[in-house]
Amino acid sequence: MILPLCHKNEINRIFAHLLTASDFNLDMEKIKSNVSVSPYCFLESVTDNKLYFSDNEIKGADRARQLQQEMGWPSITAFRNIIKSNLITNTELSIDDVNRAELIYGPATPLLQGKMTRVKPKTNKIEKIPLPLPISTHHSKVSMCVDFFYVNGHPFLSSKSEKLNFVTVQYLERRTKANIIKTLSSIRHTYEARSFEITDIHSDNEFNVPAIIESQQPVLMHIYGKNEHVGVIERSNRTVKEKCRTMTHALPYKKVPKLMIISLVTAAVKWTNAFPPTNGISKTMSPAMIVQGLPNPNLKYKRLVYGSYALVYVGTKNDQSARSVPAIALNPSNEHGGHYFMSLYSGKRLHSYEWKELPIDEDVIKRVEELATREGAPVMINGYPVFTWARRSLEHLNIRNEEDDDVTDMEHDVEIMEPLEDNDE
Repeated sequence: MILPLCHKNEINRIFAHLLTASDFNLDMEKIKSNVSVSPYCFLESVTDNKLYFSDNEIKGADRARQLQQEMGWPSITAFRNIIKSNLITNTELSIDDVNRAELIYGPATPLLQGKMTRVKPKTNKIEKIPLPLPISTHHSKVSMCVDFFYVNGHPFLSSKSEKLNFVTVQYLERRTKANIIKTLSSIRHTYEARSFEITDIHSDNEFNVPAIIESQQPVLMHIYGKNEHVGVIERSNRTVKEKCRTMTHALPYKKVPKLMIISLVTAAVKWTNAFPPTNGISKTMSPAMIVQGLPNPNLKYKRLVYGSYALVYVGTKNDQSARSVPAIALNPSNEHGGHYFMSLYSGKRLHSYEWKELPIDEDVIKRVEELATREGAPVMINGYPVFTWARRSLEHLNIRNEEDDDVTDMEHDVEIMEPLEDNDE
């Protein structure tokens, strides 16, 4: 075979292809098809990892992990040296068994819980990006659109500004008049901090409540009539929905708790605002940079995929308590390496800068679904969260929201909607 003159890297790529396709006799057409590809391709699970090894190889890995436990959990480096140097007699274990155990099960949990230490977070001096004069001059007046949508039965108030294309989504534990007013005021303050002025708010009929309209003055509220749609915000909600679906396609969980749903939507909105849209007022400045002054995403810090399993460092008191706890990755907490997690012990949110990702095993999946079942979470359809636009369409989910006894129907086909309690505080 005669190879054309090409770069060294290209030659290596060609030889790698030849070795893959010919020497190992792999069926390339089968590989290209989706039939043999695991749906959890970007999230490791113990079950999937075992598919790449024979039963005897798995048994050898189990024996290696058991021996490591009997020896008081030496570090993986020390354990490899012991086996490699034949310092143990009458054992059938090989260095390959030790390596396979690490590949299948990941780092040993007792080692991480007993020996994990805090790593000093990397410093990152974040300064707000100044707003260019043309933007502050010609786009200081902002028109905003708002709406509600549900994810697994949990209500979120979303907003999007025209031209700036900045999106916000806020979970409301109770969809009351006071909470709606508080959220709208908080959104306005975000814009005002960068000298933008909200002059108009477009919404459908569910915001047609005198107290809400009066609270936003002098902003002009544009209430759309029955069967009319606020196109800007509905397209934005659809974008958030699609991003959430793509972020959860690899999750092995059949149902997830509310905390994971809130973090999913938060992360989806963060990445939506992180890059300039094609129809925006700037090709180089993202909506987050324009409205919040945030810099471009910095990838020098540790990152973790939403829904991953990790042992998270929670500190030490120099006693016998574990230094790390099992948790599920949620969303980034700041711009310098912090991350939120859901503790598998309590189901509550943790914040940490240090963690070790591990393959997802069946116990992890069972625990996440157990926490979700306690909250009455629905089973996700085809592995995706359930998005709806009104509470009436949630009946098939068998979900009862806390505010059901307090709030009147807020369907889009109701003429006047009162999302409030009579004794609202």
